[in-house]
Amino acid sequence: MVRIPHNDLNRNTAIGAIVWLTVCLAGAGTMAAAVGKTPPALPGDSALYRDCMARVSKNPKQAFEQALAWHSTGGSYPARHCAASALQALGQHAEAAVRLQKLAFDMKAAPVALRAKILQQAAGSWLRAKQRNRALAALKTAIKMAPKNMRLRSDRGLILALSGKLFAAVDDFNRVIEAEPKNTNVLVLRAATYRRLKSIALARDDLKRALLIDPDHPDALLERGILRLASKDRKGARADWIRIIQVAPKSAAAIVARAKLAKFNLKKN
Repeated sequence: MVRIPHNDLNRNTAIGAIVWLTVCLAGAGTMAAAVGKTPPALPGDSALYRDCMARVSKNPKQAFEQALAWHSTGGSYPARHCAASALQALGQHAEAAVRLQKLAFDMKAAPVALRAKILQQAAGSWLRAKQRNRALAALKTAIKMAPKNMRLRSDRGLILALSGKLFAAVDDFNRVIEAEPKNTNVLVLRAATYRRLKSIALARDDLKRALLIDPDHPDALLERGILRLASKDRKGARADWIRIIQVAPKSAAAIVARAKLAKFNLKKN
């Protein structure tokens, strides 16, 4: 039987979401669901599982069919997880979320840390299915299972912020930053939320902290540029957004920075 891991399986959950939160709270774009995007893996001695999961990104339809066939011959939890991940890749997010949640609750003998990560994946599917309340419910249960997993809290904070529940979002971000004071990604998430709350001094403080840790953090520069433009510092905003393009030209932050430079006619001095 394929065993369940104890290691961190979703290290970049919040990273891709930061720009989208910044854009969303600025009113300049639509929500992108980065929560739970990277599915956890169930490592072990099953070549079938490894092969099935490898097919998810290459040919999800084939992976789904393979998972069903495997499950019919006793594939159990790994086959079910591959099938749900394939549905997620096929864009059938609500069905994937239902399957993932059921899987997390059925795996009663598995470590709660892994069950929580599967619920995190389910939350990502609920979010992409535009069912934020179900995503929040999945993360609430996951946090109860694994209260020390700060990525679960940062994910929930992101969804709360996107849902306009800004004070609740700050509460989650506070917990993450208390545990991980050098988490630049969550510092930027909290700064964007503070800006929405019009707590500009607090937003600036978070960005200062993030940029002291990483002076070229693209998302921090993007957010600081937004604050600078709001305070009529066009030169400062331009400098921040140009710097993003220089240090991370292919990043999502750079895409937003280019759009803002054009929108506010800041391409030239």
